Amino acid sequence: MTGMADEHMSKPDFGQDGFFAVQGLSKTFTKKSWFQPASHIHALRNVSLALSPGRAMALVGESGSGKSTCAKVMAGIYGPSEGRVVYRGRNLIAGKRRADRKVLSSAIQMVFQDPFAALNPAHTIEHHLKRPIRLHGLEQSGLDQKDRISELLELVQLDPEITRRKYPHELSGGQRQRINIARALAVGAEVIIADEPTSMLDVSIRLDILKLLKQLKEEKNIALLYITHDIATARYVAEETAVIYAGQLVEWGPTAAVIDDPQHPYTQLLLAAVPQAGVPFNQSGDRSNGDRVRAAAALDNDRIIEISPGHFVRDCRI
Repeated sequence: MTGMADEHMSKPDFGQDGFFAVQGLSKTFTKKSWFQPASHIHALRNVSLALSPGRAMALVGESGSGKSTCAKVMAGIYGPSEGRVVYRGRNLIAGKRRADRKVLSSAIQMVFQDPFAALNPAHTIEHHLKRPIRLHGLEQSGLDQKDRISELLELVQLDPEITRRKYPHELSGGQRQRINIARALAVGAEVIIADEPTSMLDVSIRLDILKLLKQLKEEKNIALLYITHDIATARYVAEETAVIYAGQLVEWGPTAAVIDDPQHPYTQLLLAAVPQAGVPFNQSGDRSNGDRVRAAAALDNDRIIEISPGHFVRDCRI
């Protein structure tokens, strides 16, 4: 690592009583075979993150780095091998009580990568928005429910009268993703985990979805985890950025600090891959040492250095 003006050991604070946090999160998958010994895949290794209302964190890394596994553990889809998921001071993993699962499923909602697969083609948009309200026991009178669905569609900037009776195949990819966002809001989610929400959309509409997420975060005071492989978009959406590789965080802190002053070689590698106007692709960064950087970043290393207030990096020697 280079440019470390403040090379002192420090441990980031992920308070147990914060709004929403994961602490020491690890996830190991076991692959069994009839003919070979079982193998273990360490998808997450001691990951800690904290989210705050009205703010966004970008979780950045390439495919296979552990981003989606982290999201699914946070949302309760996977159980962790180790660690805690804490919401308003309450450990939602301990005991796996039904009440805790209900709290987790209503407070934390996911927006998935594929807006096509996330909706049932046999049902109308109105059905997709009514169903989570009913499942979470939030049903109201018929008139109030109609008003609630109209409100949700307006929040995601869709015309209620035109949209509510349509089927998913009648909508564009961007419109479908807006419906997925509305469905997350339907149960009053306070945390939204958006897993690569624009990667399957046309380039021309990606910015519109990011603008919508940013607007909802600010207006509805939502804590947003924005998962992406494109570190360049983190600056637009998130106040904080965490970079993950091989299941462990390698650098995290204020977005401007991480992007403008990257300290970990893997973060530098991601930024080198971002196209720059007027610079030929093969001249926009040094990728010759990519394999060495990844190999070094994958090693277990508990030495965390605070570069500047709130900007942390995992020690890496290549």
